[in-house]
Amino acid sequence: MSGFHKDGYSVSSFGGMAADLPRIQAYSEALRRVITPESVVVEIGTGSGVMAMHACQLGARRVYAIEAEDAIETARVSAAQNGFADRIVFIHDVSTNVTLPEPGDVLFSDLRGILPLHNAHLETIIDARRRFLKPGGVQIPQRDTLYVAPVSAPDVYQDVVEPWTKNPFGLNMDAGRQWTINQRYRRRVQAEQIAFPPQVWAVLDYVNLTELNYAATFNWTAEAPVTVHGYQVWFDAVLYDEIGYSTAPDQPPMAYGTTFFPCAEVVTLAAGDTLRARVRADNFSGAYTFSWHTQVLDGATQAVRQQLQQSTFFGDIESARALHMRSQAYQPRLSRAGQIDAAVLQWMAEGQTLRDIAQHLMQQYAAEFPNEIEAMTKAGDMSVKYGEYHGS
Repeated sequence: MSGFHKDGYSVSSFGGMAADLPRIQAYSEALRRVITPESVVVEIGTGSGVMAMHACQLGARRVYAIEAEDAIETARVSAAQNGFADRIVFIHDVSTNVTLPEPGDVLFSDLRGILPLHNAHLETIIDARRRFLKPGGVQIPQRDTLYVAPVSAPDVYQDVVEPWTKNPFGLNMDAGRQWTINQRYRRRVQAEQIAFPPQVWAVLDYVNLTELNYAATFNWTAEAPVTVHGYQVWFDAVLYDEIGYSTAPDQPPMAYGTTFFPCAEVVTLAAGDTLRARVRADNFSGAYTFSWHTQVLDGATQAVRQQLQQSTFFGDIESARALHMRSQAYQPRLSRAGQIDAAVLQWMAEGQTLRDIAQHLMQQYAAEFPNEIEAMTKAGDMSVKYGEYHGS
């Protein structure tokens, strides 16, 4: 869960994360090592609240549980049902907007996506470490190490790329294929499909982290002919001391999954050839663009025989549009949805009732709100999202 903007996690999504036993058990053991009866604990991205409540079970005096998604409302109910409502302070907001009344002895979170380089994860950790943690406090996780390995996985490649090259009508579908090859995919290859030994892409030392962007160049030399279809990327997590887990292909599957970067073309190497790859992740305003460039160097001459350049920037129209819309010279205009939200906020500021707001919506935005049920739903959602509860 990002600290800067919502990721759209549903209650069921958080439930799935809570059921991921290797992850949950590792976090439990790490917290067990560091929580004392005097501990103030801060959790960012509490989701269903299961770990906040577990921190109470382990003896924490106070837990500040921060979550931007609406699933926090189920966490409040669960905390009350389990007898922890008096020890957990739930805060429904992004963490960067939050000021706590006291610093924590323990700061923990799991804001990763498929990879730790996910939305505003790193910015959130840097901010939280600075503002929420006592000097000498414990931070969990402590470190993630990202690995890259070329893979020979024709089944995965065919699943994500080949449908665009074959159709029963003989049509040219290159536009769709171009989009497809510039995406990253949540796919897990088999351990035996790893074509070359993995190499470290980045080490994210959360205790001292300052950097958001990561790039590395890798070289592998083929000892025998081999075909490469893309790159598998995973991470090993260290939560505290020796406690951790891995999302590597040879480990039990976890909720995160693993990332597959496809090659734009199938890459074939002869014995002695070198596969060179440069993989990078660049953070733009809380969102990552991934790039992976491939070269095949001839074993005899070291001349470049094949070269591929790929980036999620080329395959993500929304990302390109978002970057343009974030530029300093861009002049934003309210969309239709924005106009509706602005109108509702104005009516709320004027102190009108939800019934009055619903009537306005049906009168001024009849196409979107043709009946009272839809208008009242919109008014109620805006009230919950932006309103201040006053009990009257």
